[in-house]
Amino acid sequence: MIPIKIILNTEGENHFYKGFLNKDNHGTEIQYLDENMDTVNILITDCDIEIKRSNSIMKFNLQKDHEFSYCTEYGNLLFKLVTKFMLIEENYFKIEYSLYDEFDILAHKNLILLEYIKE
Repeated sequence: MIPIKIILNTEGENHFYKGFLNKDNHGTEIQYLDENMDTVNILITDCDIEIKRSNSIMKFNLQKDHEFSYCTEYGNLLFKLVTKFMLIEENYFKIEYSLYDEFDILAHKNLILLEYIKE
């Protein structure tokens, strides 16, 4: 894996991380530790972006909504993720999505990986 610097923008706020990059026939994988010291794995293919954290997986795809559960100490919560816009470039991606619980919309968010560069 190649060491990289990551600039991630969520809702207009930049976050800076050091991580690792691996590219192969299956796509691009980025791994880093977030501010809570949780390992985040991002897998980017031609038409999908998957973000894995310790207790959840978010899958972004314009053709298919993603339902997932989030484990809490009070039980599992069911969510639906609807990708509204997605752009995947060589060292950049942008995602606009809406997050729903079982009944209502919870959030409409933008997530932008501004860039990742080799150290």
